[in-house]
Amino acid sequence: MTNQKRKKNSFLYYLILIFLTNITLLNANEIKCKKFDIKCKTNKFIEETKQYQKKGLEESKEQLNKTKKDLTNTKDKILKSLSKKNDN
Repeated sequence: MTNQKRKKNSFLYYLILIFLTNITLLNANEIKCKKFDIKCKTNKFIEETKQYQKKGLEESKEQLNKTKKDLTNTKDKILKSLSKKNDN
């Protein structure tokens, strides 16, 4: 009976150990700085700013393309409506 409990406990410990190692491996890409490490914190801030600006640039390009398409569509609609009025 005690051997079964030990096996279950050891299995549980291994399962917890595997779970914790996976969590630490997933967070490996994150830059962690010490409390007063100004150089590290500055580099981290710069990288985050670059990523944010790239994201914003991509979104603004998409918005500009959408606006251009909308403007050309409205221009075509206006020209069609004007040509219909001139024909009548």
